[in-house]
Amino acid sequence: MKQEERTELTRKKIMKAAVNEFGSYGYEGGTIGRICKTGSINKGLIYHNFKDKDALYLACMKESCDLLMDMFKDMDQKTAPEALGEAYMRVRMHFFTVHPLHGRILFEGLLMPPAALQNEIQETLSPLEDFNRQIIMTMLDALPLRSGISRERAIACFRLVADAYNARFRSDTADHSDMNEKIEAHEKELPKIIDCMLYGIAEKRENKE
Repeated sequence: MKQEERTELTRKKIMKAAVNEFGSYGYEGGTIGRICKTGSINKGLIYHNFKDKDALYLACMKESCDLLMDMFKDMDQKTAPEALGEAYMRVRMHFFTVHPLHGRILFEGLLMPPAALQNEIQETLSPLEDFNRQIIMTMLDALPLRSGISRERAIACFRLVADAYNARFRSDTADHSDMNEKIEAHEKELPKIIDCMLYGIAEKRENKE
């Protein structure tokens, strides 16, 4: 076996153990020591391939983001704009179901990022953020916006509501015992939030005077 192949196998072994660790305990609770123990990996090998815990965590974050983006690539490109939101959420929910450990890592990065790594995580997840913006723009382009509401203004409102909604899930960052329930609750409620943003919550009354 060539050296390059051995290096790649070692890196994959480290990544598998790290995804299990950070997917189970999050950034704060995850440790290099436990990764070594559960993965039967020499600590020197980890630091030969990754600078430190932060670098390893960011590699897991990127792998998680790449997995989800690959699933989005399989979305039907002919999906009608009015059905795009539903198709998007189906893919997200499928990702969290079939890749629960990667899903927890991504969920933490999106909603509860470690303060020390916020900038790095934002850069790592930029492809997903760009894709989300593209989905929103496509959905908005298919709708007649109210007078005085530009597309950029509508997107800004989306972001404001999303930030407020996500804030509900940013407590107890160190407690991953109920992370599956948090993710499921978040993903089930999100389509309702999007629907309210797009179509409103009340019929507008006509002034008959």
